[in-house]
Amino acid sequence: MSDEDRQLSAKKIEEMIIHENKDKLRWDKQIRKEATIKDISPYKFRHFLKLSKLKYDTLFNSLEKLSLVTHNKLLNTAVILFGKNPNYFTLMQD
Repeated sequence: MSDEDRQLSAKKIEEMIIHENKDKLRWDKQIRKEATIKDISPYKFRHFLKLSKLKYDTLFNSLEKLSLVTHNKLLNTAVILFGKNPNYFTLMQD
């Protein structure tokens, strides 16, 4: 067998990049920079916790425990699931 250089196809390069960055490319795990804790509905969130039989600490701490916060910023998931006006954020460009 020879040790030769082979050129990768564009598709193969794309697959390699996507594989290496799969966690960074997930929309649900991305920070929603414009969102603040005031954009979250405490009613929706408490209702979810009650149905899930989970304990409530504070709104922010409880979101953090559910991995809906990264670097003290809300993730898209938190805003879509528990936002007061989730449509506002879905219409925004990243």
